[in-house]
Amino acid sequence: MKDVKILYVEDTYQDPLETDPYYEAFLKKGYKTKLVSTGEDAWKCLTSEAYDCIVLDIMLPRGEGNNMPDQILQYDSGVFLLKSLKTGKFPLNTIGRVIVASAVADLRAMETIKELYKEIPYFEKPFYPEDLTEAIEQLMGMSDR
Repeated sequence: MKDVKILYVEDTYQDPLETDPYYEAFLKKGYKTKLVSTGEDAWKCLTSEAYDCIVLDIMLPRGEGNNMPDQILQYDSGVFLLKSLKTGKFPLNTIGRVIVASAVADLRAMETIKELYKEIPYFEKPFYPEDLTEAIEQLMGMSDR
C-alpha cells in the first residue's frame, strides 16, 4: 500500500492518555498521521506541508495565535478551514482530499454545511472507524469497492 499522509484535526482527544478510535484506526492501517487539536495548528500544517487526506472536525475551539486570520481565532475555525481549502488558500492541499468527521449539534448548521460542501464526504459522529478508513481509501483510489 502507498504511504498515506493524513492530517487529522480533532479537538476532542487532547489528553495523551485517552485514545481516539479513529486515530488508532489510522495507525493500524499504517497511515502516517499528524494529529492536531486546534484550527491554528491545522492552519500551520496546511500552509507548510502537503497531505494526502485531511480529516477535519469542523467544531473546533478558538485559536490563540497572533498570525492567524480572525476567523481562525473564532469558534467556527473548522468551517473557516473548510472554506479556505475550497477557495485554494492552501496550494499544497486541496478540497478534493478532505473528509469531514464531526458532531455538529445544530441540525440546521449541519444541513447548511452539507449543502455548501456536497463534494466532501461527511461523517456525523459517532460512526465506525472502519467506515472512515474505507472512505479514505476510496478517496485515495485505493479501495476495492
